[in-house]
Amino acid sequence: GLVPLTDEASSEVHAHMFFTAYLLKSSDAARPIAFVWNGGPGAPSNWLHFRGFGPRLLEGSAFVDNEDTPLSVVDLVFIDPVGTSFSRPEKAEYANEYFSTVGDARATTQFIRTWLKLHHADRRPVFLIGESFGGFRAGGATERLEAQGQHVSGVVLISGGVASGPLIPKDVRTALVTPQRAATALALGKAPSDLGTNRVAVVRAATQWSLETYLPALVNADKLTDAEREAVIKDLSRFT
Repeated sequence: GLVPLTDEASSEVHAHMFFTAYLLKSSDAARPIAFVWNGGPGAPSNWLHFRGFGPRLLEGSAFVDNEDTPLSVVDLVFIDPVGTSFSRPEKAEYANEYFSTVGDARATTQFIRTWLKLHHADRRPVFLIGESFGGFRAGGATERLEAQGQHVSGVVLISGGVASGPLIPKDVRTALVTPQRAATALALGKAPSDLGTNRVAVVRAATQWSLETYLPALVNADKLTDAEREAVIKDLSRFT
């Protein structure tokens, strides 16, 4: 189906967003709804739809049942941002309202609130699932939804990341991935006990090791002895 997106000032429809929804008949008012989208920007939701979360997966030229679909526990609404799939601005001059990070988040927020209202579902738990750039969309939409009184019960970020940019050398970017992975290991209960449980201290220690030991090892990888290489691998495993 299509959901109209209106201009906040004039209430005139400026675009329509296309969606595909899988809704199980249920009397459970607490059954959650997950809004799902890919990244890009400029990508429709077909990858997560037919390669991940949908009840049917596309393998080659045929559809097969998806045994791992979460549909048994959550309704799924796959969203295609304006400019992808069948989602289009009503006029060419409206396109720039949606082709920006802020405009994209604004449109996603309006879509979710409108869809929930149209389906009498605005009291049900809401989850947002975004892939790659869709992670930024999820963050922006969550902030806006919460500010407008629509609680978000959870957010799933898939294969996202904030690029450091080309001005930072590759070896530095690689080394500085370690602190955030150390924090993740701690949060998941996978960090060794000798690192302690203080997240700030763990991240600080991982950062210091990354800059003082890991980075020089990456820069001089071809000059490391076997013992030095093994020591770096052991420490990297310890932190992550």
